[in-house]
Amino acid sequence: MKIKRIIMILVIVLMFSQVACGTESNNPDTTSRPDIKQYDEYILVYPDNAQKYVKMAVDEMELFFLTQFQNVKKNTVSRYQPQENALVIFVGVSSVDGGYSVNYKDNTVNIQGADADLVYLATSRLINEYFAGSASNITVENIQKLNISQVGIDRSAYIQDISLFEPVWQYQWTPPEWMLDFTEKTSSYTVSGRMMCVAHRGGIQFYPENSIEAIISSIKMGCDIIEIDVEMTSDGRLVLLHGDLDVCTDWALKKGKNGLPKSNKVIAWTYEELQQLNLRFNYGQYTSAEGVVTSYKIPALDEVMTVCKDRIFVNIDKLDCVRYWDEVYAVLKATGTTQNYLFGKSFKDKEVSLTSYYQQMRADGLPVSMNYYARWHVGNLEEDLTLVPGTKLEQFFTKYNNKGNNFLTDHPFECVQWISKQYTEG
Repeated sequence: MKIKRIIMILVIVLMFSQVACGTESNNPDTTSRPDIKQYDEYILVYPDNAQKYVKMAVDEMELFFLTQFQNVKKNTVSRYQPQENALVIFVGVSSVDGGYSVNYKDNTVNIQGADADLVYLATSRLINEYFAGSASNITVENIQKLNISQVGIDRSAYIQDISLFEPVWQYQWTPPEWMLDFTEKTSSYTVSGRMMCVAHRGGIQFYPENSIEAIISSIKMGCDIIEIDVEMTSDGRLVLLHGDLDVCTDWALKKGKNGLPKSNKVIAWTYEELQQLNLRFNYGQYTSAEGVVTSYKIPALDEVMTVCKDRIFVNIDKLDCVRYWDEVYAVLKATGTTQNYLFGKSFKDKEVSLTSYYQQMRADGLPVSMNYYARWHVGNLEEDLTLVPGTKLEQFFTKYNNKGNNFLTDHPFECVQWISKQYTEG
């Protein structure tokens, strides 16, 4: 049955909270509009001051309709007015127990998340699990059966079990199993091994740089190495941060209040004091004081190594690891991650022999760490290469394939898919 007339109206509302959104119902009305394809209009409603991830969610939904329904016409109106023959999709941030939800009632779909990134995740999951496939399958009854929800997962829980954390890209791509195998990464870490993806600053593409969430995202997408930046707190705890607190966090809003230090230097703060700050995120760009304030916190190195154990290599930058070796080594021993650690820049710059460090690990009965600079560092994706149309990627791969190269990038999502294609399909 052909669609007579489908119009998408992109509705920009001043305050999402003022819109009467539908809520989940055990007995939704499916009698008046049995088939969504018969709706004359598709209306997307989101706040005009929405964060970028919410706008990206709207774009994803809009793209789906444009792909599935060739006759879609897009209009913009200043205010939403209820219309009978329309499917209304509300997209926005709302309190949903720290997680996200997709609920249906009558002709209304509500996509909500506790944070903007969770709104995008919920939308991606909806498209993947429900809308994917033929448009002929889009029915009210199917939406009724697919009410989606995910309660908020405590940070400490997904540090111990990373499967509990859903990256925003999770419903868009699945890496092959071999890319998640640390044994494969270890065996490939040779001067003639395959090219490896290094996520710069833990992976800045989807989450705040140097955050535990960015690192879990990099692990789950199949990155081989993370490069992280480490600082020392006033109480001797190693934490991840690149730059001062005024750049990477909401320090400016909290400095000097409730007994917190006024300094923007990490060394002036205890670990517990730092936990009262929130990280900023700049959507794939290096963090700036204008970045969006998130709910994510500054992680400790021991938390990061717990997450990385037997999953990914770790290269520590910024911190003088020669000077602070006792502190770094204590973390590696406590977390059982000497095999994940890579001797990096500090040792190279100071031309330090690694022999004594290897002997120390062997004496303690621990696996020996590898040298980051035993392999070549051969470029940066955003500086040296063009992702689209990709011809330069192919030229780059031909030149550096199987020559023991580490590939540092701010775009690991594209990089791991490229590596997957070359080594899985090729």
